[in-house]
Amino acid sequence: MSIRLGEGGSVDRCVSKLQAVLNKRANNMQPTFFEATKEQKKLADLGRSMMDWSEEYGKLHGLKMVTDDGLRMLNDLSHVGYMLTTVGATFGAAEKDFDAAERKLIVDFANKKVDIERKD
Repeated sequence: MSIRLGEGGSVDRCVSKLQAVLNKRANNMQPTFFEATKEQKKLADLGRSMMDWSEEYGKLHGLKMVTDDGLRMLNDLSHVGYMLTTVGATFGAAEKDFDAAERKLIVDFANKKVDIERKD
């Protein structure tokens, strides 16, 4: 389809034709192999939330009184969160790459049951 100025139409009419063509193409587009699925996007969002929460914990609560196990939990949150952001990528994490402890951490974080051990 060609759209030309000066063939019985105004600029606005040509722009509206172009928008109609682009909208039609956008509506007919199928996801490609390289696009993330909705589920993968949800996992990536959860992973970013885990990493952000781990990073912000020290700013909000301080790390002075956090035990070694508490620091390990914060590190695990960052590590597993990163893994979740790579699910579906070409060389990213797959379901089999998550062990039982990492799966439990994901479920606990999603249910807001993560506890960071502190000395106080």
